[in-house]
Amino acid sequence: MRFCRAEGELAERAGALLDATPMAGLARLSTRRPAGLLASLRAEGRRRDVIAVRAGDEVVGVGVRGEKECFVDGRPEPATVGYLSGLRVREDHRGGLVLARGYRFLRELHRAGRARCYLTTVLESNAEALRLLGSGRAGLPAYEDWGAIETSLFSPRRAARRLAAASRGPRVRSARAEDRPAAAAFLRAQGPRRQFFPAYEAGDLGSDDGLLPGLGLDDLLLAEDAAGLAGCAGVWDPSRFKTWAVAGYGFPLGAFRGAANLWAAARGLPSWPAPGAAAG
Repeated sequence: MRFCRAEGELAERAGALLDATPMAGLARLSTRRPAGLLASLRAEGRRRDVIAVRAGDEVVGVGVRGEKECFVDGRPEPATVGYLSGLRVREDHRGGLVLARGYRFLRELHRAGRARCYLTTVLESNAEALRLLGSGRAGLPAYEDWGAIETSLFSPRRAARRLAAASRGPRVRSARAEDRPAAAAFLRAQGPRRQFFPAYEAGDLGSDDGLLPGLGLDDLLLAEDAAGLAGCAGVWDPSRFKTWAVAGYGFPLGAFRGAANLWAAARGLPSWPAPGAAAG
């Protein structure tokens, strides 16, 4: 097998493998990328490396390495942080030394980049990936658990109605083109308070070429008081570049999804989509 940094048509072939290989877990999730792999990776950093594993002319494995400037440990100046994602190997080529060889190739890319450390996110129910990455075997790097990322679901329409009904507090409005520098400066000033918060630039806001493709200026809300800009929030919909679909469910959710959906509907909560349906 050969490992190489993929561009153009080869990168899109690697993306097809990535989309066709669901992530394991209680809900097996697969990705869909209407604009192709390369366009969907803008959020992963200003430098993006697609790694293809080739057996002859076939792409049998893929991984993605990104670099972006983030705030680390409360320091006011951002540092370059790497992000590793999209690790997939075709089932008939798993085992052996493929993973160890892949990380050796990653070290070569690391030496050509600027990353001080790397982050990886893994679904909590993906026990196989957590066990493998935490094993340190076959020359794999040492992974440390930095905690969980919790995702909350809410209705943006309902939140907008409540916001519009509020009569007190800062004035809230949609951003305009001339607000980009001030909004970026506000985010960079607040960034050191949040571990690994990206150091956004003005060009990242309301532009498909930045780190937030699909975030229009109308999606960015600014809160202002007498002292100036007091808050910033966005409703980011990247579905033109990347969506998720449910490939299937493990036990017990697969067996009891119908009952779980009845319970959720009675309480006004989101339901579990049918296999093959979009998940967001």
